[in-house]
Amino acid sequence: MNKLLLVIPENSYKSNDFVLTAERLNIDFLVITDSDQVSSQFGDTVIIQNFNEKISDETLIKLKKITHVLPIDHSALKFAAYLVDLLDAKGNKLFAIEHSMNKFNSRNTFNSISNLKAKNMVIKSLKDIEVFVEKNGTSVLKPNFGSASKSVLKIDNFDKNKDYIIDLMNDCEDQEMVIEQYIDGKEYALEGNLINSNLNKITIFDKPIEYKEPYFEESIYITPSELSEKLQNEIVELVDNACKEIGLENGPVHVEFKILNGNIFIIEINPRMIGGLCSKCLSFGLFKVSLEEITLHAFLYDELKPVELLSNYVGVLMLPTPKTGKFVSINQDELENIDNVSTNFFLVLNPDLSINDSSMENMLNTLNQYNDCGIVAPVTLPDKDFYGAFPERNLKNVDSSNAIKSRELLLDSKIEGELCVDVAKGCALLISAKHFENIGKFDEKYFLFWEEIDICR
Repeated sequence: MNKLLLVIPENSYKSNDFVLTAERLNIDFLVITDSDQVSSQFGDTVIIQNFNEKISDETLIKLKKITHVLPIDHSALKFAAYLVDLLDAKGNKLFAIEHSMNKFNSRNTFNSISNLKAKNMVIKSLKDIEVFVEKNGTSVLKPNFGSASKSVLKIDNFDKNKDYIIDLMNDCEDQEMVIEQYIDGKEYALEGNLINSNLNKITIFDKPIEYKEPYFEESIYITPSELSEKLQNEIVELVDNACKEIGLENGPVHVEFKILNGNIFIIEINPRMIGGLCSKCLSFGLFKVSLEEITLHAFLYDELKPVELLSNYVGVLMLPTPKTGKFVSINQDELENIDNVSTNFFLVLNPDLSINDSSMENMLNTLNQYNDCGIVAPVTLPDKDFYGAFPERNLKNVDSSNAIKSRELLLDSKIEGELCVDVAKGCALLISAKHFENIGKFDEKYFLFWEEIDICR
C-alpha cells in the first residue's frame, strides 16, 4: 500500500494545490513542513520539522509507513532526499539531488554528453572572473547552488560590467560562485516526469521574449512549442541521458535548455515542477487534469496520464520585481508619473499570432492618417469567426467599394487595401489611446472575450 509524504517548505505557492489534489484522489498521505502556517491549514496530517535538522526518533515512528517522498518546490529538495535515503522510500536520493543542484558539477556532466559544451570554473576573486572572460569571451556568473535564474549575470566585458559583478559578488558573499561560457541560442523549457529513471515529456515551453541583459529575468512561456517533433524527441533523449548520469530516478523535472543550429544545450535540470504559479496555466484532457494530478499519479503508480493540452495554446507572463514588497494596484495617474511611460497607441495581440514589421508599420500609418480612426486591425486568414459586421446584423450586402460588412463575403473575397468595417477581429487590434479614453475603456461587464464587440459598439 502506497503512503505519500509531501515535503512542503514555508512560502510554497503549491502547497494547497498538491494537498487538495491528494485529498480528491483519496491518496494516503502526510505533510512534513517547516511552516506553522501550513501546519495549521492542514491539521492532523501535518508534521512540523526544521529542514536543517535531523528528525527525531518520535517523528521517525510517524513516518515508518511512508513509501514515497515528494518535495514541493526548490527549498524542499535536499531535505526530501535525506528522507528518501533515511526511509528507503521512492524518490530521488541525496547524492543525485546534490549533483543536480551543483551548477559546476552538473555543467561538467552536461558537457560529457552534449555536442555544445561550455568551459567553467569555480571562482574565488574578481581576478579569476577577469581572466576567465578575457580567455573565453562572453560568460555567465552565478551562485554554484543558486535557484533558477536568481542572481545570474551575463558578462560581455569585464570592465563594462564590473559594477554589476561587484554588486553580485557582495550579494552572494557567503556563497560559492561559478562562471561558465555563455552559449548563444533560443531558450526553451521542458516540463517532464521521471518514472523509474525514464523521462516522460509533458510539454515544452517556448520563450519568445529576449532577456533584458545583463540579468536573466523570466518573462513569457508559451506552449505547445514551435519545435519539430523530431527535435523534441532528441531533446527528451538527451535530457533523459543527463538525468541518468546525474542519478535522478523519480518525480517531476523542469529543464531549461537552448537550441543553437539544431544542437541542444542544457542549461540546468531542476528535479521539481515549474516554479511559482506557472503550473496553473496547464490543464489536460476533457476533464481538465492538473499538472499536480499528473505528477502525483505518475509518482505513485508509475504511469503517466494522457497529457494532451486542453487549449491549443497557453502561456504564462512573469513580471520581474526590482525589490520585495506587496503589489496593491496601479492607476492611470500613477502610470503617467512613471518615467518614459506614455503612448498614443497600444496593441492588443493574442500570443499565438505573429505580425511582421511591414504590417505593423502599415497599421500605424493608417491610424495616423485618419483622425477619426479608433482601431486598425490586420486582415488575418479568414475563418468562420471572421466578421466585419456585428454578429446580430447578419448583413450580406456591400455598402461601398471599401466597406465589407458580411461574414460570407469576407470568407470569399480577396481583400486588398483598407476596409471600413463595423467590428474587427479581436486577436490583433492597434488602438488609439485617445479614442479608447473617450469611450470609457473596456466595459467590465465583459468578463472574458468579446473585447472587439465591446469597444466597437
